[in-house]
Amino acid sequence: MTIQLNIETNLHLNENIAGSDQVIYYVDGPVGSHKTSSMYRFVAACPDAKFTIGTPTNSMTEQIAGGLEALGLACLPIHRKEYEDGKKKEGSAVRYRRAVQGGTRIVVLNHDVALKLVFDKMDCDQIRNPDLFAADNYGDIHLIVDEILSVYKRFTLKGMTLSNEWVSTYFDTVKRIEKSEYYHLTLNDRGMVAWANGFLEEHQPLSKQQRAIFDHTVNPRYRVAVSVKDLDELQRGERTSLSFFVTVCPSILQQYRSVTIIGANFQKSMLYKMWRDELNFQPHPYIKGDYDDFSHKHKAGVIINHYYFCEPTFSKGRLNAVGYENVFDKAALVIESIVPPDDPEYIFAVNNPPNEGDPDYRWITETEGGYAERISANPRGQNGHKDKNASAFLAAVNFSNIDTTFLKSAFDISSDEAREAMTYENISQFHGRTSIRVQDAKKNLYFFSPDRDAAFAMQKEFGGEAPIFLDLGFDEFRYSEDDDRTDKARRSDYNQNRKDSREDKRWSNEGARQYDGFTLGIWLKRGDSFPDFLEGLSWGDILYLIEDQTKAKRSKTNLPQIREGFFKDHNDHRTSGNIESTKMLQMDVDASRVNPATFSTFLADGLGFTHVIYNSINSTEENPRFHFLIPLDKAVNRTVHERIFSMVAEQIAAQYEGVEFKLEVDRKSINHPIYSACLPKKAGGEIYIAREEAFLDVDAYLSHRPSVAVEATAPTTKSKTTKVAKIDFLEGIRIVSEIALEHAKPQQRDHAFNLAGQALIYTHNMPPVEAIQVLETTVHMFDKDQSAPQRLVNSLVSADGYQMNFR
Repeated sequence: MTIQLNIETNLHLNENIAGSDQVIYYVDGPVGSHKTSSMYRFVAACPDAKFTIGTPTNSMTEQIAGGLEALGLACLPIHRKEYEDGKKKEGSAVRYRRAVQGGTRIVVLNHDVALKLVFDKMDCDQIRNPDLFAADNYGDIHLIVDEILSVYKRFTLKGMTLSNEWVSTYFDTVKRIEKSEYYHLTLNDRGMVAWANGFLEEHQPLSKQQRAIFDHTVNPRYRVAVSVKDLDELQRGERTSLSFFVTVCPSILQQYRSVTIIGANFQKSMLYKMWRDELNFQPHPYIKGDYDDFSHKHKAGVIINHYYFCEPTFSKGRLNAVGYENVFDKAALVIESIVPPDDPEYIFAVNNPPNEGDPDYRWITETEGGYAERISANPRGQNGHKDKNASAFLAAVNFSNIDTTFLKSAFDISSDEAREAMTYENISQFHGRTSIRVQDAKKNLYFFSPDRDAAFAMQKEFGGEAPIFLDLGFDEFRYSEDDDRTDKARRSDYNQNRKDSREDKRWSNEGARQYDGFTLGIWLKRGDSFPDFLEGLSWGDILYLIEDQTKAKRSKTNLPQIREGFFKDHNDHRTSGNIESTKMLQMDVDASRVNPATFSTFLADGLGFTHVIYNSINSTEENPRFHFLIPLDKAVNRTVHERIFSMVAEQIAAQYEGVEFKLEVDRKSINHPIYSACLPKKAGGEIYIAREEAFLDVDAYLSHRPSVAVEATAPTTKSKTTKVAKIDFLEGIRIVSEIALEHAKPQQRDHAFNLAGQALIYTHNMPPVEAIQVLETTVHMFDKDQSAPQRLVNSLVSADGYQMNFR
């Protein structure tokens, strides 16, 4: 009996619906549970409705078109470009638009085209026209997406494809939320020209990665973001790579009359985790799978065997340590010994080689026996392997720390949730290509997963025997026999060890380039393209040069700049990326109520530093402004320089608490030059003081590394009754100074000031009146007025449930 439905009355439709009120239907169910067959029946039951069915691959487009036609449903499959006389006539996007305009009832095509996630090359001229981005006449079409969309990817530029100014040249950066740690990118006018022409301004063609970033940025269905911290470091020349985080916007679904997404483990998918707060997901009332688990397999006597090769996480780092093909060679032999000799065929997946064009990694039974078939580690839409009863997934597909940090910040997705999504979208789908998806198949199954966590997740998904560890003989793949920690504790300890290791590297000066004497780069004026480099200087030589310059009358535009350090390329006028190490702290004081002679006494007698202090061009007798240099006893790398700079700045801030002393804490980068000495504009502002004590002892400072970094963020749940160690005024100064040194960069001082207040009030439970006093003492570090601390603390305590007036 044929059932007919009036889709207009049986589904929530998207007319005048936006945001979280928009209903998006999903169809969940195990692989092979006939979800797609149920979709065919639903389409057949709605003869008056128009449908677009999106698929991940051309072969799946053909398969679904065949399934519809078998039920007598005429459809238009769009899966190949049309050619005429050997030339492309029109692409999929154009053909789809024409089919919609012509009123075709059922169209089957790649879902990237259906949702305009990619553009046909013939659309390039139209892409420049905003009308292309407006919804076409899709308002009466019901979209069904078969297989879950990929909604997150990351591109990384490095080396020759990325200069310090590349992003600022072609992109505008916007923060969607003031406190966001990521910039949203849009193409500026110069970027649009480069994208349209395919060439950068230096007449260099866009690389493949650059092209991808431009294409995703110009398409409003994507959001492209970069880390604020990483971009700042790139522009200062402190890093040579940058990651671009690309996410699909959920608004892509609003143009259709209704939207249904079909996919196994839907609520474990990254799509669901990223969009769950913006859309209203509901199970489809009619399209359903035929079963919810694999109990029918077990009742039929099918044994599902699970194996794994690595006890900790199967990562690229471990594969690199052991050797990819060493692992794959041993794994192939072990698999051969386990799968039944009378049924030896299986599918396998490994990582792609690191460089495009390199040969695939060797898999010995693929070439020798011919019964191992390599398929993609992204198995969506690959349905041609139902005759196989074994599968081996040995691709390291885990999200990196860069990814999980972004996902946590942007979508509040934990690292465990991200791993779950990756496991079920890749490993579960991969094993699901086998005869597990054939309901009445009776042969035993053999699933080889990469690591312990994945194998136990697969046992939970498919059922079957307890997972067995296959020891390939690599120490990196095993836990110690006397390790009695839980898996959760191991992961936690592993992550903490990685964090500690990264921090150890930041405090390590091992390998810093050492050189004789001091090397001074001198730019005769700002922007000078041909600096002079003086090498092998003694401290006395530097004092002579500076004292000599104090007699020179100059304008600000013709004032020389200096930077001490080992320069890799003397033909490069830039400091960014050109300084390997330095033997000098170069510091600015922009405003001070402290007499420079008194300050010199503190540096010499209080801290024991050899130093020189000299005036800036705007120094006056009433408001002395000056620079000072502190020599180090050995050259230090970039990160150690920043940490010693911060520690010295903290000691200075603590000494002059409550006194105006505006130390420029954002000048800690090894790349920042400093203005040379000169005659000040106004008489009375002259300063030149040199003291001989001792060069700063680098090793001594590194030995005083803080044991615990200050957390400058408020906890998610604030409580005035939480017992915390009370901090005194001086400790408050230290905490705020460290936050200022780390975060108070230009355009970020408001955020840093808020972090400082939150650290005092929330993290350390400091009484509001005392917190105001600490912030008033350090307010100059954030370039704030004297009433700003009172306003900030008042807002923080008000948000915490009570209001106080401190006037």
